[in-house]
Amino acid sequence: MLIYGLSEANKMKKLSKEERIRRGKEVYKSLGDLTSIGKIIERLKNFYFYSVVMENHKYRLYIQQCGQFLKSLALTVQGIEYHEIAKECLVSHATIGNWLRGQKPYLMLLAQSIPSEKPPKGKWLPLRMKIYAKPIDFILVPERIGNYNDIIFVLQQMNTRVPLKTKEKALGYIIGMLLSDLSKPKGYAISNQALLALTRRYEWNLKIGNSLCIYFKTLCINAKRIKDNTELRKRDPHGEFRWISEKTPFIRWLLHVCLALKKHEVTTFDKVKMGWILDAPMVFRKAFTQGLCDGDGSAHNYRRIEISCSPNQKFIVELLKTFKIKSRIDGDAVVIINNMSLLKAARIPIFKYAEGRTIKLNKIVQMIENPQKSGNGSDIRIRRKIIELKKQGYPAGVISEAIFDEFGIGVHPSSINKTFKTFIHPNEI
Repeated sequence: MLIYGLSEANKMKKLSKEERIRRGKEVYKSLGDLTSIGKIIERLKNFYFYSVVMENHKYRLYIQQCGQFLKSLALTVQGIEYHEIAKECLVSHATIGNWLRGQKPYLMLLAQSIPSEKPPKGKWLPLRMKIYAKPIDFILVPERIGNYNDIIFVLQQMNTRVPLKTKEKALGYIIGMLLSDLSKPKGYAISNQALLALTRRYEWNLKIGNSLCIYFKTLCINAKRIKDNTELRKRDPHGEFRWISEKTPFIRWLLHVCLALKKHEVTTFDKVKMGWILDAPMVFRKAFTQGLCDGDGSAHNYRRIEISCSPNQKFIVELLKTFKIKSRIDGDAVVIINNMSLLKAARIPIFKYAEGRTIKLNKIVQMIENPQKSGNGSDIRIRRKIIELKKQGYPAGVISEAIFDEFGIGVHPSSINKTFKTFIHPNEI
């Protein structure tokens, strides 16, 4: 290191005093208005991740380096010799040489990357990191969501070639997925990725993942399908389709601001604070609900929609109320069992790309709309079918679906059990 320093010093001695001054002025000019520690900090305060920068254990050292850098430039411009600058600024000759060739301390590079315009509101958020200390593609974002206008404010800055409503649908679906099935691995210090893994048991899961990628790209965030996970596990014996987004600070912002999760909180164990979405327009609430249900929803032949949403059941119940859908908490999930609410859920539709669930829900709708018109077991054919299948051990939900498939008549699962108990002799059960 000492040899390198001496070598660098020897190179610099070959430069004329005028050349050293010229280089110093050139570097100084490239700083714009960032000519003091105060100006650097003022710029950094407009950065959404300023608190992250400050929490770095090297923050004081970084500030000190900026001070040494600025002082060495000022002395160089005055024509002071290198050995005197090195002694005055407590840096090596090599460091001074590097600075005159255009290298800069970390915080100076970061501050220069941040737009110089003072935000009228919010903070500057980069959509991606190019290289070390080089965040790029900035947008302005609020530090909390007060109302839906804050969402519009962000979307209007993203991909201006796409209609606003299209972006609203994209963001709503993405946030719904973030609350459900998406993993959110950390990327760089200020970034997250979105990783989606869905069982290969259902081919229609491909449509969910591919559509999610399109939604990300609508907002100028890259996402793609990656190699399937072919490891067959007891929990998932079919393997998994997989998709992943690029590492982006935008996903970190979605988690911390739109879902209001704290630094170490995760959707699996911690409640989100998303009351703002209850007053959002239908287009956004609908897309959010579809993202949530494509990820964590299911439809059952017991005339039941189930949304696995622990620990956010109360929030989901309130969300469904905005569609006039009645639901209730059942363990870790929220369930919809009311006939009118099931019909409303189908009309949304509550599933967007989960085609298998859509088919099941549509059949439930047909069963509701074509009910058995009189009392339990009044149709002898249906009565016999119920008794036959019950004796074979089939559950009421499966029997209800089988009767609809054969006779085109909807019999509620609760009626199946009542019919069996009414018309079968106790000794035959």
